[in-house]
Amino acid sequence: MKKPIFNAPAPLALDFSPTRRRPGWLGWLALVVGAAALGGVLGEAYSTHVDLQERASIVERLRAQLSAKGGRTATGSYEAGPAFAVAAQLNADWAGMFADLARAQESEFNLVELQADAARGSVRIVAEVPTLEAAFAYLERLRAQRVLRSATLDSHALVDAGGRMVVRFTASAHWGAER
Repeated sequence: MKKPIFNAPAPLALDFSPTRRRPGWLGWLALVVGAAALGGVLGEAYSTHVDLQERASIVERLRAQLSAKGGRTATGSYEAGPAFAVAAQLNADWAGMFADLARAQESEFNLVELQADAARGSVRIVAEVPTLEAAFAYLERLRAQRVLRSATLDSHALVDAGGRMVVRFTASAHWGAER
């Protein structure tokens, strides 16, 4: 046996890094809750992915059936009517219609309401002018425009607009190419 040496220096501790604490129960609980949440999110993502694949296969099967029928529906007729109506509205000359309305206006003209239906090719205008003659003059200028034609006076009435009397009239016009 070795004899202890008295008055000897203490052994050197060359480990300068502090000792790590072991995680407590709260850390382990946070890890378990995080892992459970990750598992739930991954499960939901997987079910969404499977659902999306099923829908894509259904779409591909329906496209194959449609192309096998030659682009026709089950009754054998094309259903292009709604598509043509939407295309007519999108291809309508909206800028030309608004330009015609602006060119026909005068300084005393107040547009109150405008209803345009590109599919039917009709425009309904509600406006206020100082006199009935000004309403007729506006309709004549509207008839002379390029896009709007066949402007007619539907109704008129004398109304009070802030202390002065004006003529409020309703007119309709055809819009688009000659038919």
